[in-house]
Amino acid sequence: MSKPSEKKSKRRAKREAKLKSRQMKSRIRLALPNYTIENNDGASQRVIDAIQDAMGMLTKAPEFSAKHICDLETAKALGFYKTERGPYWWSMNLGYILHRILAEMLDVATRRRINVDLHCGLDRPGTIRVEIQQLRQVKRNIFCSPKLPTIKLPSGENIVAYYFFDDDHFVRRLEERTVAAPDHYLSKGQVFACLYRWQYFDPVRLPNGQYAARLWNWCDPKLDIGELWMELAGPDKEVATIWQNGVQFVVRNGVRAHYLVGYCPIDERDISNGYVVLKTLLLPGMDNTPEFAKMQTHAKDTVARCNLQKEAAKLTMKHLYEHRNYDLIREFHRFSPQVKFIDEEVFDYGVNWKSE
Repeated sequence: MSKPSEKKSKRRAKREAKLKSRQMKSRIRLALPNYTIENNDGASQRVIDAIQDAMGMLTKAPEFSAKHICDLETAKALGFYKTERGPYWWSMNLGYILHRILAEMLDVATRRRINVDLHCGLDRPGTIRVEIQQLRQVKRNIFCSPKLPTIKLPSGENIVAYYFFDDDHFVRRLEERTVAAPDHYLSKGQVFACLYRWQYFDPVRLPNGQYAARLWNWCDPKLDIGELWMELAGPDKEVATIWQNGVQFVVRNGVRAHYLVGYCPIDERDISNGYVVLKTLLLPGMDNTPEFAKMQTHAKDTVARCNLQKEAAKLTMKHLYEHRNYDLIREFHRFSPQVKFIDEEVFDYGVNWKSE
């Protein structure tokens, strides 16, 4: 026979499970008629008006209610980002739809320097919190994060800014090395987060004597390529994965691992009025990178060196995910670290990670 304490525990667990189920069903039934806008970066009235119009469509149309969007068959038919049930993916699907609507309301130049995040009803049921993030314009086609990150060069410390070409060259290169599916809604947000929150720009001298900003991104062990990050992080028994604020990291003695994104060459002409303007991104192994200089000594002839550059150009996340050929990155890691433990905050998330 079960002890009385065991019976009480089972009854308590059953009541808690029922309560949790009722709360979840209640959230999914909500149509979220209300929303609030957080405009901390001073987005223009034109942007706010477009977002308000788009949110009006989302919150008033019954087909965009939580119950409708979380229906698996409906979600598949509409091509939503994810079809899993629950408030989290409902939020993702709403954001996906919002960005599709804004694509018809705002020009490309405006869309590429703003990001809109939706936070749906978990902390405040019945309300969507719309957060607008925007890069600050320095000059025509030159933008920087409102957090004003800096890089220290021999000439002094300057604020880092980005040059947006008409063909989005810099952003496309950044997409290649940070996300596997650049056209996805979440991928766009991840790339924008790099531009918006990067605060650690590692100065390094390239083989031709020119300085560059070396960019690092955190190693996510959940991704398919996570096995490579763990391998390059080293066989040290102290290397582990931990969760902090809902994000998983590779760490050693509390220090997080980051992989090398690439190099942004800095010309003297790119430094003026206290700003350093980054215009392009060289992938590891491309001409004039430390990896290329080291590997040249191992290349037997000109043909071998040309093949090296062609292979280096394939080191995009999309190519790595599809082919899972990590040999070249492993080879580069012998000469120049491709994964590094950085005891500084690479991104400014407004969270004191070490205090947790």
